[in-house]
Amino acid sequence: MKSKDKNWIVRPAIAITQNVPEPFYAFSLSASELREIAYVSERTKDNPQEGIERNLSNARCRTIGRYIQRKIAVFPNSIIIALEKTAKFKSANGTGIGTIHIPRKPSQALILDGQHRLYGFDHAKGKDIELLIVAFINVPISLKAHIFRTINGKQKPVNRSLVYDLLDLDTSTAEYEEERAHALVKSLDREEESPFYQNIQMTGKQREGFISQASLITYLKRHLKRGGFFKREEYSSFNRQLALLCDYFKAVRDTFLSHWGKPESIVSKTVGIDAFFRLLPDLVTLIEDDRKKPTYKEFRMRIEPISDLPMDVETYRLYGIGGAIAFYELLKESLGLEKQN
Repeated sequence: MKSKDKNWIVRPAIAITQNVPEPFYAFSLSASELREIAYVSERTKDNPQEGIERNLSNARCRTIGRYIQRKIAVFPNSIIIALEKTAKFKSANGTGIGTIHIPRKPSQALILDGQHRLYGFDHAKGKDIELLIVAFINVPISLKAHIFRTINGKQKPVNRSLVYDLLDLDTSTAEYEEERAHALVKSLDREEESPFYQNIQMTGKQREGFISQASLITYLKRHLKRGGFFKREEYSSFNRQLALLCDYFKAVRDTFLSHWGKPESIVSKTVGIDAFFRLLPDLVTLIEDDRKKPTYKEFRMRIEPISDLPMDVETYRLYGIGGAIAFYELLKESLGLEKQN
């Protein structure tokens, strides 16, 4: 049942203390009430809708929305949130039972776990149900990060590196570069829409692939470092990075379709993949200079002029980093781009 107070959401709650100094609180909220005060990323706190678009999977939200529309739809597991310091717990007679008071205004509750469940209601045709909530109040960023990593580290499909996007943590560290690169490679291997789907030699997996996990991580970390392409604000979120990589390499694959995944083709060798990774920022800049967005269609149109370029390994005999740079320069020259200084 929704609270009637126009300025505050007030609900019965229980305070629970475990192995951290700060207690947390268990209570219920309707999905619509939580949606009213929720946000998913510290970076986009002032624009919650942007945070949804940048950090959540719309497809997953729609799937959950369809589930919610069923006659019987149950969410017995809690949604975990971090409330602002303006929220208060008022104890009844000094006990752990009382009421939680939350300002009824936007960006009061950072969703630490359960983002897709909540925003699935955006696709549920107005259906609204009570949700179990576990809330922390005014906890430090370090504890938010610990909670996020602990919860999501137990769930295979969840990408732990998202903590950097959601909590706006320092992304200049080697830890960030490693975690994000690993997460991107795993998604490129697992997502059916990825041009690398099940074609990456993942550590511990006994199957063949034409490119190794270690190689892709090396190429990605180049763009994730300070000054790298993925440090640009518009390409800093995980979902944006993954979408861009999929669009770009699908365009590469479809342009050289008869060569993709073939051992005799430079396109499928580390030299070729490395060169195309180096080419990505150049093509994005070229597209943006034309006031367009870097989509599959735009990438395909820019790469198509070199579709008849020989791609067999024997033509080039290029190896290692030096070979990748040489092939990259050849690609740029063939596309009419300026050579690297």
